Amino acid sequence: MGHRLFVAIPVPPAIRKEAAIWRKTKMTLPVRWLSEKSLHITVLPPFETDDAGVSEAAQKMRSFCRYSRFEITFNRVTLGPTASSPRLVWATGEAPGTFKKIVKKAAEAFGKRLKSQDALLHITLARFRPESFPDFLEKNLNEKVGWRAAAESIALVESHLNPAGAEYDVIFLAPLQNKTVQK
Repeated sequence: MGHRLFVAIPVPPAIRKEAAIWRKTKMTLPVRWLSEKSLHITVLPPFETDDAGVSEAAQKMRSFCRYSRFEITFNRVTLGPTASSPRLVWATGEAPGTFKKIVKKAAEAFGKRLKSQDALLHITLARFRPESFPDFLEKNLNEKVGWRAAAESIALVESHLNPAGAEYDVIFLAPLQNKTVQK
């Protein structure tokens, strides 16, 4: 049986709370909001594997998950991934050095080539069909936010696609070391 996996940083509770407060102010947007528990920061985009590949993926996670907690900051909520063809509402921020290192190590461990957008620090808050964009009242969504917290873990996640949206199950969770928070 096939599995669709990806590597992610679970969104820390403080940022989930801030995102939920922000979301309440935008409930009129014609979007499909991700559930609070589904919010994540993608480290390595989805890839397909078989049953044996799931165990191998968990082993690979152990090889690069030896980092201390680090601070993540989101400073904008915009439409993405591009202004010319938006299909997401997402929060973005400056990717800290530790995040970039984790992305690089994950790509190496899984034998994936990095694309420039792979080290983009973002949280997808909602999805929408591009054809519904004309119904948006806020076509230039670009709001300043100040969501900040320490990343606490790295997860191997399985994505289950269904008509109502993706559902996610954490398969392997590696806590980040509880040392001084790195910036």
